[in-house]
Parts: sequence; C-alpha cells; structure tokens
Amino acid sequence: MKKRPEKFNYEMIQDIVSHTIKDTQGLFLNKEFAIINGMGGNALFRHFLGKKVPLLIDDYRMGIVLKGDVHSNINLIDHHVTSGTILFLTPGSIVQPVSVEGDLQIMGLAVFGDLPLASGRMPAILSGGVRDFVLKVGETEFAWLRQLVGLMWQLVHRLSWSRDVFNSLVASLLWFYDEQYRASSGSAVGISHSAELFSRFIALVNEHCRREHQLAFYADRLCLTQRHLGVVIKNVSGTTAKEWIDRALITEAKVMLQHTDKTVVQIADELSFANPSFFTKFFKRLTATTPANYRSL
Repeated sequence: MKKRPEKFNYEMIQDIVSHTIKDTQGLFLNKEFAIINGMGGNALFRHFLGKKVPLLIDDYRMGIVLKGDVHSNINLIDHHVTSGTILFLTPGSIVQPVSVEGDLQIMGLAVFGDLPLASGRMPAILSGGVRDFVLKVGETEFAWLRQLVGLMWQLVHRLSWSRDVFNSLVASLLWFYDEQYRASSGSAVGISHSAELFSRFIALVNEHCRREHQLAFYADRLCLTQRHLGVVIKNVSGTTAKEWIDRALITEAKVMLQHTDKTVVQIADELSFANPSFFTKFFKRLTATTPANYRSL
C-alpha cells in the first residue's frame, strides 16, 4: 500500500492543491501559514468529505463561517456549524467531515510554524487547557474578526508586505479569539460541574485511548468511582462513557488504516489489543466492516 500523509498539514494541502483543486482563488498558501478567504474552503472541505476519513490537525487553526452549514466531528464531539460561528483547533485535534449544506464560505488562518506572540504573554486558549471550541459570536465581534482576517488577506497580496505587520495581525486574532472564548465560558448559563467533568473526561480519552480502554483508568484519573463517572457522562452526553472510549479507538484505527502502511497486526498492537483477532472483531462491531475492507475503500 502506498503511504499517504498522516497529518492535514502544509504538505498535504500543497499536494491537494497541486493535483486536485483547480480553482485556488480563495486560498493563499506558503510553508508558514495558509489563509482561506470565502470560497477557498469549500473545495478543500468537499475534497475531504469525499474521502470520508478523519484528519489529524498538526497546527493551530482559526476559522470563521460566513455562509453554509457544516456538520463535523471534532475530537469525538459532533458539531453543526452555521454562519456566524468561529472555530479554534489546536495541534493534535482530530476532525471528521460529515456533510455540508449550501455554498460553504469560510475565512480563516492556519499557522504551520511558531505563533508570533511576545515572550512572557500567552492567551489562555494556548495554555494547554483548551483543545478546541466552536462558538456563536455577536454581530459586532464577528465583523471585527472578519476584518482582521481580511486585512491579512489584503496584506499578503501586496507586491511588498511586512512580516512584522502580518505577525501583529495574527497575534491580534489570537487574543480576540481568546477574549471570545473567555467571555463565553464566563457568561454561559448552565455550565455545571458535570459539564466540566465531561470535558475533562473527553480530553483524557483523546490523550490515552490508545493504551487505556477501560473506564476504571479514567475514573481513577478523575478521582471518581466508575459508577459515578458513568452516570455523569451518560446524563451530560446521552452516550455511555464506554461508547466514548470506543469512538476514540475507532477514530485512531481509521486514521492509521487510511494514512499509514502499517499492517493490521501492527495497528492492533499499537492500540493495545490482545491480538489482531480481537481488534478485527472490535472494528467490525463498531463499523460493520473489517479493517482490511475499510482500508480498501
């Protein structure tokens, strides 16, 4: 099997642009960053929608949905993203495109290298406690964010442009996203201890699912009994804690099957299954197909 890129990074985008997408009018791409302006995101999203595989995000992404409805699974959580919504993703996030309605128009930024921030100061969303968020923002805030990304777009299309000015705009965008996240977290009604516990549980599952398949591990890390954790997760999400763990495992398996040339035996071992037979039965139970058949899709 020919090895394909594991991560949705600069190299993958460049390969897609070079061989698949003909109209790149709404996309600016270099090895340090990418800017999407309007319809530039539509072709990329539909390309991945056709492949039906999860994407590993290897950098920071900030998006603004201008038009259209998007259904995606982000770090195991299903999201219906509509116009007036902003998105923030950190390295290591896993995104599964599901569907798109209407003509999708997005503005956004991906930073492939180091973030241009002054030493000693860092927005809270970069502290490690936030993996992703999807927020509806006010009309005024939405317009300001559009203007910031629009200024970046205009700047990089000048014959001669200042990197210092561009870095300042990126830093401003990050701080603005941070402000919106903190305002939402601080003023949201009904943010309970249970909801916070669910978020911590999902973060642990994303981090440890390759090695830890049992609820006992996560209950111990959260200093709770298995029964109490199970009840909280079911009440908050409508899905059992074990189902969340299984979903994370399946996502990891799909990424490895589609984006590496590792054998089923190797994947079973890396995902801590007792043997390949157990892994195959588990995969088929959750996807209705075998790992080998899924790889050939």
